[in-house]
Amino acid sequence: MVELATTTLADLIERYRDTVTPTKKSAYQERYRLNRLLRHPVCKLTLDRLTTGAFARYSDDPRNGSWTGF
Repeated sequence: MVELATTTLADLIERYRDTVTPTKKSAYQERYRLNRLLRHPVCKLTLDRLTTGAFARYSDDPRNGSWTGF
């Protein structure tokens, strides 16, 4: 079971990147996008602190360019 207060969004993204992404045809591109996402402060939030507002701030951040994410 995932502990909401100790697991960060980055923990989940890294696990996905390392286990699922390598099996995909477009693994290189997806790995690049996930690594880029991991540099954003929203990934430092624990799961119990993630809100729609946190994702809205991520999508509104001009550092993210035109890529809209997931």
